[in-house]
Amino acid sequence: MAAGSPRAVVGFQYSPNDDLLNGPAGTLIGGCHPEAAIYDEDGVLIGRFLQSLPQTIHGLAIPPKVNVDDDRGPIERLIGVPADAEAATWQWHALAQQAISECMEQAGFVYIPLELDSATNPNNDTLLAMSTDEAAEFNEALYGGATGGCEREAAAETHVGNALPAHADLQAGIEQDESVLLAMNQFSNCLSQAGLTRESAPPELLDQCSIDAGVPAALTAAQERLEPAFANDHIEFFAGFLANLERLRSNAATQLIPRISVAPDGRTYGRMPAEVGSGTDIHAIAPDFIAVLTRDGSEVAGYASKLDLFSTDRGREYFDVYAQDLTTIVGRWYYDIGFVAQGEDPDAIPQLVTVTSVAPPTRCEAAPQAVEGHGGLADLPDSPGLLDEHRNPVAGAVARAQDEIDGGDGWDNTELVDLVNELCGLQLTPVTMVP
Repeated sequence: MAAGSPRAVVGFQYSPNDDLLNGPAGTLIGGCHPEAAIYDEDGVLIGRFLQSLPQTIHGLAIPPKVNVDDDRGPIERLIGVPADAEAATWQWHALAQQAISECMEQAGFVYIPLELDSATNPNNDTLLAMSTDEAAEFNEALYGGATGGCEREAAAETHVGNALPAHADLQAGIEQDESVLLAMNQFSNCLSQAGLTRESAPPELLDQCSIDAGVPAALTAAQERLEPAFANDHIEFFAGFLANLERLRSNAATQLIPRISVAPDGRTYGRMPAEVGSGTDIHAIAPDFIAVLTRDGSEVAGYASKLDLFSTDRGREYFDVYAQDLTTIVGRWYYDIGFVAQGEDPDAIPQLVTVTSVAPPTRCEAAPQAVEGHGGLADLPDSPGLLDEHRNPVAGAVARAQDEIDGGDGWDNTELVDLVNELCGLQLTPVTMVP
């Protein structure tokens, strides 16, 4: 039996009569003996297939369940549905919104993905700015049209059941599985003995009868048996579906992060809200740890303490980034290169960001005194450490300030103060200097 991906044969398993198992393409590796020997073309032993490893569908690996509470079926695990219910809800909402945004862009409109926990729709402002005809076209692209609109297209891109009609047959097959039917019959007997029906029984009894009858276990067993074979029969669909999901995940990296989650120790982690009103206390609404992305922005690298992120210490080179447990350090965030994982050499990574809003002390020490009229104004453009690209703007602002000073009526230092604030990360207040 071939093992591996559609593009590479790892080896073969011999059948009982020593003939190579040259089954049809896509034969499940999971159907091999639990510890089958794998040989090369010359019959040399090169390894073993261990059934405890993730199942493989013609090159697509189905991850195992993460724990006993993981109730995802093989297809859900294959396409990357998170085991955590809250994370799963966030993910599929974010992926659907990303798919809608891309679809609307192709239709010629700008669509802002909706926040799952937001009561406002940022697209309302867009609609209000449109003419009646433009708004109608926007809504037609989003909700209607020959294909059902971008919302329906997004559902097909993110949910197997919406994209593959045969999935309904799979679900019917699971429900009609012999072991499931037997368990459901025992479930009905449990209710009958209590003199109740599904409609009249309280939820607690429905759950208890279901567990006692073995319904969840039977459904899980049927899923684990039937879903891999179904995926194998539709291997081309799942390969394309998975590739598109990964693209959406990469494009929607920040949306995939829940707004706020709570760690077991009570500390919070997540991301900042998409919209922050004027006068909002940023420190108050921020989670304790805020998500940071990898250098290419494709996924969450980890979480950084808001105390580090909001720090005003201009001399720091980096701060630590933690795993979801908020304890394990997974890397560091450098101001000039971004996230660097544990084991990576920051000196070997080129600078991705030029930080011009935080200036070296050598060019900022004299700036406050100069712009406040305490001397050194003429020397400001030649300050050590000042970037070449900033010398001309500073020189221009200084020249205009000097002209006002020479006029003898005082000068308004707003232009120069704004420039120094930008270059030095300061918050000086503009004033009018009087002679």
